[in-house]
Amino acid sequence: MASIPSLPIELQGLLLARIRKSKLLIDVRDLWSDSLSTTKFGKIPFLMVLNRFAEKMLYRRADLITCTSRAQAEGIRKMVGDAVPICNVPNSLDPELKDTATEIHPLIHEIRETYGRIGVFAGKHTRYAALGTLLAAAKELEINNFALLFVGGGYTKLKLRQRVRTEKIKNVFFHDPVPKKEIASFMLGADIFFTKYSKEQAWISASQQII
Repeated sequence: MASIPSLPIELQGLLLARIRKSKLLIDVRDLWSDSLSTTKFGKIPFLMVLNRFAEKMLYRRADLITCTSRAQAEGIRKMVGDAVPICNVPNSLDPELKDTATEIHPLIHEIRETYGRIGVFAGKHTRYAALGTLLAAAKELEINNFALLFVGGGYTKLKLRQRVRTEKIKNVFFHDPVPKKEIASFMLGADIFFTKYSKEQAWISASQQII
């Protein structure tokens, strides 16, 4: 099984399936080329054409494709026709996360002593999330009594921390990864809860409008 987006992972999945002579399941969370088009690479026509070609090739060589939305399933069906079975497995809430928090996390209370408004991002700190843009927006919004809290881990977290130290940003905080059921305690005390992966500059203006 190989999960997309991340075309290199799909290619590894296809290679391993051929080596082991096993069937290949492609789990689609986002259409790769559509996701890529929201980044700076989307401005390179040749790269987009090449990625779309590779994406179609992978889909056509799968034994089964699962999608998280009907729109994805319809988009893939246009690429592969009826040659490959496609199953829609919609996103849903984890029942274990229901009513898991009744108290606000202590760190939120601590930040609230200095700042009137708090934004929280919880998730993997990756280049795909472009959290540097969110950090830049928070820096600009310090004059509005706003603070930003990053919860989680990932390969860009170290650089984010270094940037906070280098630029002497006082209103950005970090917390180590926590189990999913504990995320609700951060959400309870947040004024804004961020999810992010789209065009970077849009979040700077959006954050200013929210504040």
